[in-house]
Amino acid sequence: MKTKSTFHVSLEGITLGDHLVSLTPDYTRHGIYVGKCRVITVKLGVVSEESLEDFSSGEALDIYLQKSDFAAAEIARRAKSQVGFVIGTWDDRCFCEWCIRGLLVVAEK
Repeated sequence: MKTKSTFHVSLEGITLGDHLVSLTPDYTRHGIYVGKCRVITVKLGVVSEESLEDFSSGEALDIYLQKSDFAAAEIARRAKSQVGFVIGTWDDRCFCEWCIRGLLVVAEK
């Protein structure tokens, strides 16, 4: 049986264009909230859309607060525009940085 997600923020606290972070025991996932309980993220090198519940995998969910040069609708539009694209060496955090700031920030390993 699938467990319900536990959010550090309420669903009402999540808004369009938010950079969401799902903290699991093994890794951290990053995605852009695009409304209607949907998140755009990178999975196996491909930009994909999934439900908020699948994105969180039943783990805590945080909003990564950062400044942006784009309005929330533009952040969501940028994320949606890349669905289906293979982005190779970018990880999900790099993708979110591009959506929010227009910059490619290479994640430190």
